[in-house]
Amino acid sequence: MDIFSMVAALVAAFGVVMAKVITTVRMSQLERTISSVEHQKQTILGNLKAVSSQKKVFNANRAILERKKTKLAGRKSRLEKELGTFDQEDERRSLQREQTRGKLIR
Repeated sequence: MDIFSMVAALVAAFGVVMAKVITTVRMSQLERTISSVEHQKQTILGNLKAVSSQKKVFNANRAILERKKTKLAGRKSRLEKELGTFDQEDERRSLQREQTRGKLIR
């Protein structure tokens, strides 16, 4: 009976040691996984920050381009009016020339 108790105690001790080894190995694997996930998280957050920064620059450039577009549209409109005025003056002068030529020919 004494040998049986000793064998049982030895098996139990071996089981405890094996459980501790398995637990330690598993904890090590989980720590590596957590470390890997943390690294990925930091990489993704860095990418997000970079993209966010690029988006701010894009939006600022877009606002500048929209202001320039509006300004150029106003300028274009003003120049088209001015061109129309020049055309009207040119037609008026042409008509006036023709009338004066008609008077000179007579």
